[in-house]
Amino acid sequence: MNEIEKKYLLLLRVFLLSAAVAWGCSVLGLVLPWAMVDKELQGLGAGPIDDVMVQYWLKMAAAVYTLGGCFFVMVAIWPIKYRAVIGFVGCLHMILGAVLLGNGLVLGIEAIPLYVDVGFCFCVGLGIFAANRKLRKYFEVAA
Repeated sequence: MNEIEKKYLLLLRVFLLSAAVAWGCSVLGLVLPWAMVDKELQGLGAGPIDDVMVQYWLKMAAAVYTLGGCFFVMVAIWPIKYRAVIGFVGCLHMILGAVLLGNGLVLGIEAIPLYVDVGFCFCVGLGIFAANRKLRKYFEVAA
């Protein structure tokens, strides 16, 4: 591995770990009592959530997001092993950014958090995708 490949691998890991933190922080929504989760969601702009089915779905979503965060940690630790999915997850982040942007505009979500979420998805997705492309030859040789 040459010096340029080392830098791109570090950059790829930074993007993957950024995604891991962003998705993995949902673990708090999974493990904290509902009263605390509800309070934090209200701090982010949601109204009180009294419907138990909505609470159930939000806990389920928190579990899925947490698992997604764990996946990004695994890919960051073992990028050669998971090289086949790295470009794909980069593209998925960009698609997610487009979905968030479209829905956020239709729903009238305020600029913050909408642009922060969309910008994060586009930047991380593009970063993962681009760094992965630069490392293709290295991944082929290393595999």
